[in-house]
Amino acid sequence: MKPNDRQSGFTVIELLAVVVIISMVAAFSLRGGGFSFGHSVLDSSANDVVYALRFGRLLAIEKQIYVRVKISSDDGKIVLLQSVMNDESSEVELVAVQDRSVAHLQLQEDVALLSISQMSQEESGNDDTFDFANEIIFSPNGLCKGVMITLGEGENKSYIKIAAATGKVSVTRSEGNAVNDKLFEVVDLEAI
Repeated sequence: MKPNDRQSGFTVIELLAVVVIISMVAAFSLRGGGFSFGHSVLDSSANDVVYALRFGRLLAIEKQIYVRVKISSDDGKIVLLQSVMNDESSEVELVAVQDRSVAHLQLQEDVALLSISQMSQEESGNDDTFDFANEIIFSPNGLCKGVMITLGEGENKSYIKIAAATGKVSVTRSEGNAVNDKLFEVVDLEAI
């Protein structure tokens, strides 16, 4: 008999241990998977909204025009509209921004726009009086009315608050019926 005549391979106990570990990981992933997936879809939509807000503010300052960020409650499409002077009629028209970086922006399939509400003057820090449904308007100086955008996916919600005085966007979320006041993310619209 040769010294290395031992058969190579795994024992039944080793294979059983690997199967148990894999099944435990799979069970843990599936149990929390719906929750994680729901939040990732909601976070992706919130990120798209924040991106549109940043782009809209930058465009308003750069071109010294009014820019509207409109979110459709029907299909979730996020559209940026800019004020353009019509040379023939000398009237200001709203035209969709033609830029590849914002053309694809849309809320994810399971995410709905629940509301866009105007914050009080204390919350927003601004005295301007814009009140338009489902849109945020940036003036040529980059300011906008303080608003809160509420997105929902099932029982989960994300709240996107724009502070008019500071230009900061804060994103918070709630899980089920419990409102989570813990701040999820703060985005400075100035930092582009």
